[in-house]
Amino acid sequence: MVFIVFGIIFFLNFFFLFTKSGPSKFYISVFSLSIFFILLLGVKETADSEGYMNFFENDEVKTDFLFRNLSTLFTNFGMEYYQLFQFHVILFGILYTFFISRFTNNIFLILIFYLLMLYVPLANQIRYYLAFGFFLNAIYLLYFSKKKYLAYLFIIISILSHSAITLFYGFIILNKFSQNNNYLKRCLIISLVFFALIFSLNSLGLNAFIGNYELYFSNDAMSSLLGGVFNALPNIIIIILLYIRAKIALKKHEVFKQDKSFQILYRLSFYSVIFMPASLYIQILSHRYIQASLIIWLCFYCYTLTLEKSFKVVFNHIICLTGVIIGLFYYTYFFSEIALGETSFYLKEFIRSFNSIEYLPNIEL
Repeated sequence: MVFIVFGIIFFLNFFFLFTKSGPSKFYISVFSLSIFFILLLGVKETADSEGYMNFFENDEVKTDFLFRNLSTLFTNFGMEYYQLFQFHVILFGILYTFFISRFTNNIFLILIFYLLMLYVPLANQIRYYLAFGFFLNAIYLLYFSKKKYLAYLFIIISILSHSAITLFYGFIILNKFSQNNNYLKRCLIISLVFFALIFSLNSLGLNAFIGNYELYFSNDAMSSLLGGVFNALPNIIIIILLYIRAKIALKKHEVFKQDKSFQILYRLSFYSVIFMPASLYIQILSHRYIQASLIIWLCFYCYTLTLEKSFKVVFNHIICLTGVIIGLFYYTYFFSEIALGETSFYLKEFIRSFNSIEYLPNIEL
């Protein structure tokens, strides 16, 4: 079943690859968004749905500014939490599609791969993934558009949607004060400093001084070193493969050295390295800042293929990418059952959320 699904995605993507930019890109976007919405808009049950309903129904419960005010607005119009959930999905679906379309025609491939890999967090963490959608487009507008005021507006909205997105904006500072030849090295150094900082805060019991981020140090957010390695391993492998691909692309097409899109996607992709050491024992860092970056990694990988003129080369790369995603999918959803003999949390939550969609057939374990 998994191979059939990925096979359909693979061949549909190649159909779309032979269309030119312009109106056809719009139709690809609409089709891709339609699939995205069909698979997500109807979700009525998630691990976080009760908590969100509590936020929605009780004004006194503390939550992020945007969600609180949207809840009040929707309530005043006689709407329920379910409609607010759908509003979030529609908005971040559009934001992701727009961001992808700025760099590649592979909109369908990237959006649907991203949905399949992050189905559980996308259905659960709607505040954060809305914030992440605004962040991505704020970065695009900041570096590629003259509408800087819109970029600043998106920055504000993203932070109001979820304050944890603030750490992603360290990219702007790092990007400004780094050169191409020292960027990755600085990311590695900062990652060690960041690890030492949060390890010290946790060891000295100073978590209370970091406000809302204290949640990241709770027992539910912490993991054993083995558990951390289990979660981080596929991301580390992907980052290494992405680094190798970037090196090959730069060697083959030196024009990428002056290509602004290539450089921004490259730097944005490897910015997630900063959180990798710390994520070995604080899993929520992996969920927020590493796994979420998959959409950037996919955009960057596809962008490195833009100058390839050989169909065979592009075909082989897309096969390779599809193979990596299938491997990542199996690792995320099925490996714990193979290794430990127990159904993974991700698979359970995937089925729980998917089966709550009334207009689609249920999946049985």
